[in-house]
Amino acid sequence: MINIIWNNKMNLFELKKEKMKAAKNNDLVRKNLLSVILGNIDNSGKLKKENADEKAIVSDALNAMFKQLKKAKDEFGNLDSSNQTSVTVDYIEQVNAELTIIQEYLPEQLSEAELELIIDKLISENNIDLSEKSSFGKLMRLLKETGASFDGSVASKLIKSKSN
Repeated sequence: MINIIWNNKMNLFELKKEKMKAAKNNDLVRKNLLSVILGNIDNSGKLKKENADEKAIVSDALNAMFKQLKKAKDEFGNLDSSNQTSVTVDYIEQVNAELTIIQEYLPEQLSEAELELIIDKLISENNIDLSEKSSFGKLMRLLKETGASFDGSVASKLIKSKSN
């Protein structure tokens, strides 16, 4: 089994420290983004559970926020210039700034070549028959279990190209 471990030092204390540093430096975009992430962690109630994995909870919150921002960016990517107002342009700039900030806290994503190597290894190690309909879901599940950070749409495209 492929096992990828990320050196992710980001825990709740570090996140709070980053927020305080942003406030001190008058970096309002970073401070507000980290406030939302910390609020989401507090509101989830996951930290109150016994044996809670703090780093996993922080990582999940960062990933959730990244996905939300990426979705917003994709949505406004569909706007043409005639639909854009100054409010829309400001919003686009803010989302881009937030995406840049949040990527600083996430582990670097695998390149397409690295992802393809892992997919090939998972297929051979687990004797996955790509002609079976269930193979796609099984392969995606195994890929997630590696703990690697990757773009799901790229992984999906690679798996589909191998099954053709």
